[in-house]
Amino acid sequence: NWKNGKLEGLQFGWHENDEKALESNFKNGKAHGLVINWHKNGLKKSESHWKDGKENGPEVLWHQNGEKKSERMWEDGKVVEGSTKFWNWKGYPVNSFKEATK
Repeated sequence: NWKNGKLEGLQFGWHENDEKALESNFKNGKAHGLVINWHKNGLKKSESHWKDGKENGPEVLWHQNGEKKSERMWEDGKVVEGSTKFWNWKGYPVNSFKEATK
């Protein structure tokens, strides 16, 4: 949806296999509210919260097998220091994003 030349309202995206890829909301052309992405297999890939085009609130990422990959808190477009946690594809806590993607 467009309003005055800017994205407005709920938007959807799809993978080529017809699985939902993206659901997001826009206000005055900027991401605003909950944004959800899905892997091609239909499992959730990420969930984040936005306010006026900036991440604001919790962000969670998942591995393709459904295990949590990372979580962190955002405030006005910046990561809150010390809020980031990572897990590997087996669900075990790890110390870095690099370890989480092995």
